[in-house]
Amino acid sequence: SSLANTGRPPKKTEQSYPKSNPAESPQGVKMQKPAVSSVKYREIVDNADATDLFDRAKDFYNQGNNSEGIPLLHEYAKKYPQGQNIDIVWIMLGRTALSLSMYPDAESYFTKLIQLNPPSRFKGEGHLGLAQGKYAQGNKKEALQTLGKIDSREVRVSEKKALFSFWSQVAAEEGKMLESVL
Repeated sequence: SSLANTGRPPKKTEQSYPKSNPAESPQGVKMQKPAVSSVKYREIVDNADATDLFDRAKDFYNQGNNSEGIPLLHEYAKKYPQGQNIDIVWIMLGRTALSLSMYPDAESYFTKLIQLNPPSRFKGEGHLGLAQGKYAQGNKKEALQTLGKIDSREVRVSEKKALFSFWSQVAAEEGKMLESVL
């Protein structure tokens, strides 16, 4: 063993990754390799009371009943700031605030999602929400910069279509702005 020979552990070498399948990625497109050090995401399990509160809030949210759902989401956030579903709570509150053009509130909720420690598997959705708020306020360049912070692995599959549609919309607008300046 190399430890016995040198008295030191072996040097870490960069992990090799299998080549991407040409059928899965377009020819000539470089796929981003996963980070060598893996992120330790949240691994928390709620108790029955927390689960019940979240489920009730989610049901009202899914029905579009903000008057009932929003207070329950806030109650969950207050009682269980490190709860299993706190990341989804911040997403729901942020999306609701965006839909009501309450941009400072939306920014606050999405920032709380991004700053969770340990991080959320859905951190990318926080950046997406921030970008959407900046775009809605006319800050297209800032929206594009914020989109650049997204790791698409940190966006739920159900939200990836929205991410890529929004990204292309903002990029197209930013391209038009650049063309008009040149």
